[in-house]
Amino acid sequence: MQFIIFSEHQYKANAPGQENERTMAFYNEARVDGLQKRIETPTEMTETFVDREDFLYYRHVEYGKQPKIFGPAETTRSRPIVVRFCQKN
Repeated sequence: MQFIIFSEHQYKANAPGQENERTMAFYNEARVDGLQKRIETPTEMTETFVDREDFLYYRHVEYGKQPKIFGPAETTRSRPIVVRFCQKN
């Protein structure tokens, strides 16, 4: 049995890495959280949801600037700093 969660994934091919703009569209019927679309940029993330029991339909997060830490990539990677968080039910 094969599970396909993405219906679409767009990103800039000339800019590899996780810190770039990307848009992901999901089959919300196949997800337990009803996530329909996620748009990520280096400074923010927006998610839209469908048919949730708690009526959540929109979530937006803005991130602060990542501090520059020198050292091996595996040990210095930190989570982004959340500056603003908005959620609509």
